[in-house]
Amino acid sequence: MSHPHYNEKSILDGRFILVTENNEFAMSHWVNSFLILDGITREKVLDIPSSFHLEKLEEKENVLHIVFQIHPDGATRYNTVINPDEKTFMYKEQQYDLANFAATFKG
Repeated sequence: MSHPHYNEKSILDGRFILVTENNEFAMSHWVNSFLILDGITREKVLDIPSSFHLEKLEEKENVLHIVFQIHPDGATRYNTVINPDEKTFMYKEQQYDLANFAATFKG
C-alpha cells in the first residue's frame, strides 16, 4: 500500500520528478513539503527542509515557476523560477545555484 500523503509526479517531459508529501507541522496544520529528483537517476536535484510548503507549481518553457511558504511563519509567499537542468534558480531578478536554495530563503 502506498503512503497516502506521498506523491510523485513526472515533470518537464519526464526529465524530473516532483515529490510532495503532506506532513503535520503543528496540531492540525499540514505542510506540503517538496523536492525534485532527476527522472532517470533519481538523484536529488532540490532537497529542502520539510517546513517549505509548496503552494503552486507551473511548468513553462523548461523551467518551474513555484510559489511556496516557509513554516512556522508561513505569512510570506515566495515566488521563484527553478531551472533544474542548469541547477539554478531566479529570485528577485538574481540567479543562484540550486544548492543554495534553502539558505537563500532562510537567511
